[in-house]
Amino acid sequence: MRNLVMLGMVWSHPDAAFDDGLATARRYVGRVGHLAAPQNAVQDGVRIGQWLANQRRAGVLDAHPERRRALEELDPWWRPDGWTIAWQRAANEVRLHLARGGALEELTPGHVAGGRDIGRWAQWHRRAAVRARLRPGQLEQLDALGIRPECDGGAAEGDGGGAARGGGGAAGGGVENGAVAAGDGVGGPVADRDGARAPRRGRGAWETAFAAAVAYREREGDLDVPRAHVETVAVETAAGSEGGEGEGGGVVEVRLGKWVNNQRNRRSSLAEERVRLLTELGMRW
Repeated sequence: MRNLVMLGMVWSHPDAAFDDGLATARRYVGRVGHLAAPQNAVQDGVRIGQWLANQRRAGVLDAHPERRRALEELDPWWRPDGWTIAWQRAANEVRLHLARGGALEELTPGHVAGGRDIGRWAQWHRRAAVRARLRPGQLEQLDALGIRPECDGGAAEGDGGGAARGGGGAAGGGVENGAVAAGDGVGGPVADRDGARAPRRGRGAWETAFAAAVAYREREGDLDVPRAHVETVAVETAAGSEGGEGEGGGVVEVRLGKWVNNQRNRRSSLAEERVRLLTELGMRW
């Protein structure tokens, strides 16, 4: 058997494929500094972003703890526990900035690294209201980076916090209530978990999608929403409506990545108030 191994015998094709992917991931870390690769990332001709996304899928590594350990040795945060790869990539860029001798005080809005405005991201995550929505692993990283909470007396200048706090812009901060014009940019039907259209009271489809955008911004610190991302948001339902719960509320899923892209494409036809709200929230037109 040893002679066959020396001759290059491959006993397990899945194991060999993982080892090849791991070797590519190791080279990616050497070049970029982390494994929070976007899905379209390529290393040495290999779609390493897609490979990593496959390894992160639920259950894929359950029977292979040694593979999980090997990836954790390359990057302990390679698989975010309840937050997005985009958030992790920003945290990693801040970490690399500090490792290169940079100071946290240098990270002001407009400081871009890895395609992210990590200055704005760092300031955003000093807000106590933002940190209250984060997972333990996110808070652990922020503390390790030295990003401490400040008094939450208001958002930093230009961060769009006025629109983002509590989603007030969607509910009553100037966005008109009522029906939504056809083609207003919602990324497909907003539906409840059973697939039925969710009944709403006092909020149209655009306002519901905007509330989802607010929730995403408060959690992630930006509106760089992946195209396929779906955001879950609570909505009120009318009393006695089918599928409603009296004066309570329900949960709907908004195809937020598609919706945000639609808003960009249709900016010229959007109401000025909606353009203003999205701009204050951090939309990059």
